[in-house]
Amino acid sequence: MPFESRLIHPETRRMGYDKSKLSDILGKILENAAPGGSDAPGADRLILAGAGASIHVGDPNNPILAGVVPSEAGPGVVVSSKGVHAISAFCDECLKDQELRSTVGRSAVLERIHDILREKMKGVDVTPTADFVRYQILQPLRSAVKHWEVFVPVINLEVERTIEFGEFTYLHRNVAEKAVTAPLGQHRYPGTAAESDAQKMNVASGLVRILGDSTCWMKFRVQAHIKLIPEVCPAKAAYGVNFLRCFCRILFGGKRGAIFGVPNDVQTFRWSYLYYDTDPHTSINSHNTVGGGWLPCRIDSSAITYLTDNWHFGEIDLVLRKPEKERNEVEGALVQAMQSWGKSFTGFTNEDRLLSLVIGLERLLVCDGEQSTTERLSDRLALHIGADANDKRDISREAKRLYDLRSKIVHSAWTGIDEKDVTLAHNWLASAFLVLVENLAKFKSHREFCSCLDSRKFS
Repeated sequence: MPFESRLIHPETRRMGYDKSKLSDILGKILENAAPGGSDAPGADRLILAGAGASIHVGDPNNPILAGVVPSEAGPGVVVSSKGVHAISAFCDECLKDQELRSTVGRSAVLERIHDILREKMKGVDVTPTADFVRYQILQPLRSAVKHWEVFVPVINLEVERTIEFGEFTYLHRNVAEKAVTAPLGQHRYPGTAAESDAQKMNVASGLVRILGDSTCWMKFRVQAHIKLIPEVCPAKAAYGVNFLRCFCRILFGGKRGAIFGVPNDVQTFRWSYLYYDTDPHTSINSHNTVGGGWLPCRIDSSAITYLTDNWHFGEIDLVLRKPEKERNEVEGALVQAMQSWGKSFTGFTNEDRLLSLVIGLERLLVCDGEQSTTERLSDRLALHIGADANDKRDISREAKRLYDLRSKIVHSAWTGIDEKDVTLAHNWLASAFLVLVENLAKFKSHREFCSCLDSRKFS
């Protein structure tokens, strides 16, 4: 599912949960919860430590003190196995609602239930009604959803100036440093003015050290509960970087290491290994590899000009800036194809890369509801990008071969894909994408575009 499909448009949102069912489940949770401490008997139980209890983490034989439960937490809580299952069921029911699933998440719902249990142990009246669920659980969770400005390092990329592409902004390290540290000047930490300033200095120095690890940072916004940030931010960062990464080969050639990305999707290319001959007299060798290069990719003004003049960078930017619901079907197919195209650069094997590229072609050339077949894909690709009859025939023949390889990878875990086939699939996807962007205004729907290709076959 595209990242944007997680986002909710208020005017079209429908509740996915049943408040009456939630109130019933909450009743079961409360019935199976009682005051208690870490020494409470029973298996498969949930224990919420009480005020003053020490929290340890790490190896049970050598635990590390992580902190002490604050006094306002009240007495400890023990939930039986039935109550634990009920808590899980409550979370499941809540997350049937797409808004809660995409902006709040399971951890926040779970935390709110824990808070309710602690309040009950303090003597607060907790009545499991639909109104209680609405006003004391669901409404506070929604109210805690905020807009966040996020900064993520982009590995292996240098930018000469700020680049805006869709809703994602790429910043030079110096610009990112100012943007990140500026809010500190307006923030006030607890304590005296001197203590607040000292805390600011510590935070600022830490931020500078973090920023120093990367020459480029990507900035974007998310709307989420703070508990969902660890899940939403990496997902949106990987989603966003794929759009600009599509143009890696176009800008930097076919070098295997000429890629960039967020840390979680490019670090796989940094690894080491040892190798030696079976001859016992041969010395052991070692090698460090970084995916064939890791000389930073640099995007300067001339690169942006080239993309603008030859690859309709400006038009693509406008499509990416549109909310998902405002894009037509063809624009939606372009955006989704760019995701597969961008992911192809981080595939660890040629099989992974080829599969992503063919999926990108399928998204451009096969409509929703249609079956992707060898003939359908190969014919439409040839008709779409072929220069003349001979070229179309050659493309169709080779496309059938590549689609057959794709099927072997998916259904038989086939290995042995040659790099030249990856290059061929990339060039076809790039060409198909470019031709479609150039003719974007001609088609009102994806099906109209595909039907137009089919009609050429019979004309």
